[in-house]
Parts: sequence; structure tokens; C-alpha cells
Amino acid sequence: MDIQQRFLMGNKKLSGGEELTSHVFRQEESRRELATMVILHDYPLLMVEHISFRRFIASLRPCFNMVSINTVNSNIMKIYDDEKLKCYQLLNKVKCRVAITTDM
Repeated sequence: MDIQQRFLMGNKKLSGGEELTSHVFRQEESRRELATMVILHDYPLLMVEHISFRRFIASLRPCFNMVSINTVNSNIMKIYDDEKLKCYQLLNKVKCRVAITTDM
């Protein structure tokens, strides 16, 4: 199977009914979504090593190359760095001073 092969998917419209759209699998996009899921739900990184999770992912998308804990961790750090840069860029546009504090 060609990894760039398009798949037809039925998507529900807001106005009702369905429309057919095509979808292309992208490994990098799936890896980023996996890392985002771990971040948002505070899942343990070890989850990617669980055999039942691997089976579940394989049943959804056989062409997804499951990643290791280290890869997920590296993807999480990349997301963190990207978001930190966005915050710095946003704060640099502000014309006043900003104090950021935390309560530990």
C-alpha cells in the first residue's frame, strides 16, 4: 500500500448531510497528534509501549509506525518549544510590561 494513498471519508456538514472528502495519511502529523493527546490528557509516556494501545493504533491505521517513549518525549519538547516561541513573539508585540508569576 502506498503511504501517500488517498482515502475517501464521509464527513458530516454543519448544515446536515454528508460530503465525501479525501484524506492523506501523514506520519509526522499523527506523531504530533499523539504527543498533543499525551499533553492534554496528562497520559503517561509509557502508554505508547502498552501492547493493547499498539494493537488499537494498528487496527485504526496499519501504516502508522508506532513510536518509542523517547520519540514521544522529543515531540512533546518540540511542541513546548514551538508554543514558548509563540508566547515570546506575542509578548514582544505588547507595548506594556507583563509580570508572570506562579504559585507552587
